[in-house]
Amino acid sequence: MLRSVFVFFCFFTLLSTLSALSYTQDNVNDRNTFEEVVYRSNEKGILPVKNYSSLEYNARPQNWAIVRDHRGLMYFANNEALLEFDGTRWRKINAPDEVTIRSLAIDENGRIYVGVEGDFGFISPDSTGKLIYRTLTHLLPEHYRDFGDIWHTLVTNEGVYFQSSNFIFRYEGDEIRIWQAEKNNEFHSLYYVNETIYIDQRNIGLKKMVDDRLVLIQGGEFLADEKIYIMME
Repeated sequence: MLRSVFVFFCFFTLLSTLSALSYTQDNVNDRNTFEEVVYRSNEKGILPVKNYSSLEYNARPQNWAIVRDHRGLMYFANNEALLEFDGTRWRKINAPDEVTIRSLAIDENGRIYVGVEGDFGFISPDSTGKLIYRTLTHLLPEHYRDFGDIWHTLVTNEGVYFQSSNFIFRYEGDEIRIWQAEKNNEFHSLYYVNETIYIDQRNIGLKKMVDDRLVLIQGGEFLADEKIYIMME
């Protein structure tokens, strides 16, 4: 009887020890598994994602474009304002009349160019160091100032392009060059690929900028009824 109790006690102790070891090993495996998942996800480019609601950044839900400056600050083209985010705090930079911001681009010096509804310009510090919006449309003749939304803004070697449905503007120095679409042949989109400007024009096709002229590329007419949404190198 005593021997049976002793054997049972030894068996119970061994079972408890194995269970404890198994539990500890499971915890280690769980931790290692999580670490491996994060590591492998990073290897695959699947990074942790944090979503910010419009309640957090205190503006409208829709954003049209994003750029990052040399300091790592992020800027968002929002339906209400230009949003600046430093990783902790959000700040609004208002364009005239708080209109919709449609497009953004940044040059090699860190200047951010902005295309908005009925206006375009850039942001730069005022006398106190606070970033403010500065318009460029005062450089346009009066009869070219009613152009609607600036859907695309591009920084190129030739200058900064701003594209609306009916006009393309190029800002360089203190001058603005203008291209106007033919009637019923609106500009749909503007791209900068391999140091060349490409224009998707409705009912005509894909053009490119050659010596300041919009020239239909070979085969571009086959895209006359198509809308191009992205071009990449």
